[in-house]
Amino acid sequence: MKNSLAKLSLIGLIAYMALPMAAQAAGQLTARSVTPSTSLGAATGVTYTVKFKAGTAGNVGSVKFEVCDSPVESTACAGTGNSNGASLANAGLTGTFAGTNWSTPTWTKGSGGNAPTGPGASGTSVKFAASAQTSVATSDQATVTLTNVVNPTANNKEYYFRVTTYSDTAYGTEVDYGATALSTTQGVTVSGYMPESLVFCVGATVAADCSTIGGGTVDLGTFSPTATNTGASEMAASTNASSGYAITINGTTLASGGNQITACAANCAATTGTSQFGTNV
Repeated sequence: MKNSLAKLSLIGLIAYMALPMAAQAAGQLTARSVTPSTSLGAATGVTYTVKFKAGTAGNVGSVKFEVCDSPVESTACAGTGNSNGASLANAGLTGTFAGTNWSTPTWTKGSGGNAPTGPGASGTSVKFAASAQTSVATSDQATVTLTNVVNPTANNKEYYFRVTTYSDTAYGTEVDYGATALSTTQGVTVSGYMPESLVFCVGATVAADCSTIGGGTVDLGTFSPTATNTGASEMAASTNASSGYAITINGTTLASGGNQITACAANCAATTGTSQFGTNV
């Protein structure tokens, strides 16, 4: 019985050792984020700000960006699901890659076999090659600003933006991969109506918004032929009218029965011994 158990254990160990090892997956890009200038479905001319850090320290020579239905790298970007209508065909760079070591080479959009690819002419992927390999550390943040992106057609649908880095400048040897979930949204139109507004008040004292008004009488005191008497009042006004407002003073001059004080002509100077009345704003 002991020999049988020993043989059984040995066979099990050999069988386990004979199992094929799983293929080593690419490193994972970290600190990934994608910020579209608008998330509205079917929007054109959209700017995508893409940020990521290398998961594997070493050389990077080229990068591929994709808009897909799935975050799984082995799943092709069919562009027939939620990402339908998205396009990187006319995507370009604003300047070049930004970030320590990432900005060292010049990055050029792929052409020929490395031009935007995808179903039809939509172009669900775009590639950029460096003028020379650059060595990056896992702490180096890359910032890429892609312009002229077309968002997926449908509103309120989840889709994925995928990034793949390669060690060579010909998109041959993959280094790192990462995906970021995004969603289109429906536009919200905000409307409102501001009615015409006019606020105006006068008084002995007033608040700037006319919320308080103090008194409605100005006492000029006892008139004298040897001195000029004055008194003060305040007024406040505001409006949302595009052409502003105008204030006029209407009415007769000061009078006591049939006796009147002559209204001062425009811009006249106060003169003692002369009967006159006017305002100074």
